[in-house]
Amino acid sequence: MKKQIVWFLKQTNLGDIMRNRFSKKHETGTVVTTKTFFGSTSDMVVDLKNYTSDPVVVIGDNEVVCKDDKGYYITLKSRIDSNTADPNRYANEKARVALTEKTQEA
Repeated sequence: MKKQIVWFLKQTNLGDIMRNRFSKKHETGTVVTTKTFFGSTSDMVVDLKNYTSDPVVVIGDNEVVCKDDKGYYITLKSRIDSNTADPNRYANEKARVALTEKTQEA
C-alpha cells in the first residue's frame, strides 16, 4: 500500500504541489533590521508629535505607533518588549498606518 501511495504521488506530482503550496517563499534581498522578526520592541515606538497623517491617526491610551521595515502600525502597549509575536506587526497592508515625518521649518 505504501509503495502505491509513493508511486501515485510521483505520477501525479501531488507531492511537489503540496510542498510548494505550504512552504514559505524566500524573498531575495529582504533584510530585517529590527531586534526581532515578529515582536514589537521599545526602540520601534515612534512619537506621533513628529509625524503627520491624512486622515489623522487617533490612538487610545493603551496603544502606541511602531515602525518596522514595512512601515508604521498601531499596537498595544502590553505587546512592547513582551517577547511574544505581535499580530499587529505582521498584519496586512490595510491595517498599516500612513505617516509622514514633519519637516523642519527655518
